[in-house]
Amino acid sequence: MTMSFAMLTRFVLRATALNIRARMQYRGEFLLEIFNGILWQTSVLVFVMVILAEFPGMAGWSSSEILLIASMRMLSHALFALFFSNIVKVPFMVLDGKFDGYLTRPLPAYLQVLTSSFGVHALGDLLVAGGLLGWALTNVPVAWSTVTVLYLVVSVLSGALLEAALHTLIACRGLRRPGSDAFSVWVDELMATFGSYPLGIFPGPVKAVFTYLLPLAFVAYLPASAVLGHAPADGAAHWLAVLSPALGIALFALATGVWRKSLKHYSSPGG
Repeated sequence: MTMSFAMLTRFVLRATALNIRARMQYRGEFLLEIFNGILWQTSVLVFVMVILAEFPGMAGWSSSEILLIASMRMLSHALFALFFSNIVKVPFMVLDGKFDGYLTRPLPAYLQVLTSSFGVHALGDLLVAGGLLGWALTNVPVAWSTVTVLYLVVSVLSGALLEAALHTLIACRGLRRPGSDAFSVWVDELMATFGSYPLGIFPGPVKAVFTYLLPLAFVAYLPASAVLGHAPADGAAHWLAVLSPALGIALFALATGVWRKSLKHYSSPGG
C-alpha cells in the first residue's frame, strides 16, 4: 500500500499531537524534561565561554564569530533532537521486539520510529540554541541579505539532516547488531565537544577526520565560514564551504536509501 504525501503528513501531525498530549499528562515531568534540555545546552555553552575567556581569538576567528559556529551547531542538534532523535533508539527497539511491529503496518518503518515518541527535551534545546543564534547574529560583521539569510536557514536545516544521516547509518547497523548503540553516544559526544570551534585550531589529521570521515565541519564551521567571509575567495576550498549545506541533504538521502536496503535483510532477534 502506497500512501500519499498528504496522508503521511496527516499521520505525522496526528501522531505528534497524541504524543505531546500523552507527555503533558504528567506536567511536572514535561517541564523537567524541557529544563533538562536547557541545562544540557547551557552546559555546552558555558564550556565554550570558558574556552573563549582563555583564548578570545582562535585561528583568526573572534569570540562572536565562534559563538555563531556554536549556535548554528546547537540549533541543528536541537532540530535533530526534535524530529529525528528516536532513530537512536532502534537498537533497543530491536532487542525488545518493538521494531517487529513496525514492519507489519502499512506505514514506512522509518516514519513510525521517528513518531514513536516526542522528545520534550528538544524544546529546551531550541530555546537556548535559538537565543544564542539571535545574539550571535547581531554581533558578527555580516551585511545581511535575503540570500545570506536563506543560506543560513538551509545550513542549519542541513546540519540537522547530516546528524540524522549519521545516526540513521548507525541504526542500520543496529538492525543487524542491536548492541551498536554506543556509536550514537560517541558521535554525539564528538559533535558536542568539537563542533563549536574553527577547524583551524586542530592539527592536520584531526581536520581530515572531521571533514571527510566524520563530516563535523559541514554542520556549522564551513557554512559559517561562507557567511562570515572566512572561506577563500575562490578555488576548491571556497566551493567546499559555499556548497557545504548540500552534503547534509545528500547524506540524508543516502542514509535513508541504506535504511531501506537494510530492512530487506532484517531478521527478528526472536527468529
